[in-house]
Amino acid sequence: GAAQPHADDATLVEGPGLSPSEQQYRVNLGLLLRRAGQLWKASLLVAMADAVRRVPASSSHATCDSPSPPVTTGAPSSDVPSVPLNSAQRDLVSAYKAVYESVEQFGLVGVWKQAPLLNGKAVKGLLPRLRKDSEFKAIMDKQMEWVLSHPSGTINECTGFIHQEWDNFSGLSERVSARE
Repeated sequence: GAAQPHADDATLVEGPGLSPSEQQYRVNLGLLLRRAGQLWKASLLVAMADAVRRVPASSSHATCDSPSPPVTTGAPSSDVPSVPLNSAQRDLVSAYKAVYESVEQFGLVGVWKQAPLLNGKAVKGLLPRLRKDSEFKAIMDKQMEWVLSHPSGTINECTGFIHQEWDNFSGLSERVSARE
């Protein structure tokens, strides 16, 4: 199904014009697009077609009233056949169209090509006690989530986020304790 806003907004900061749930939706959608890559439109269309196909044509709540116009979602109209849809199917098409529009509204087209603000070497420099293992991957993944939730974020802000979240790997807290 389509990505939905997630309830865990604890690490998100209110962005310009976006609520915490909208920021989390942007993060979830961005991560999904990073996995799908440049084939995201095709993936979305296939998922939509499959979802529409699964809705029973004769379900009691879904009657076929009038033929629906084809959903173009950016594809040439000759590639999209005109098929009559019942109301439940039209609702599904509308939901998938909303996802497509969200990708554009959130500025996520091309996000699969976006590099993290801090590469692995920079993160290792910030967190010298960090081993290159699953914890390292988790930190790099969390950094990308932070970048997606803070599209105008700077390298300094991202550095602050990493220090705040993973201070135990930096050795900073022990150096401060040693001075006291």
